[in-house]
Amino acid sequence: MMTRTAYGLSTNGLFALAIALAIAQVIALVILLAITRSLLGQALSMAVFEAMRRQ
Repeated sequence: MMTRTAYGLSTNGLFALAIALAIAQVIALVILLAITRSLLGQALSMAVFEAMRRQ
């Protein structure tokens, strides 16, 4: 059974859209975390390198 909404999308279509948006949000979050982690790791290794060089 498919009921139409004001936008001409079926409820199934809206449900699929909501799922797609949720998945996209999770993917964006994972990418953001990966970038942050790599940047933090780079900064940390640079700091360690500097500390070792100064000794």
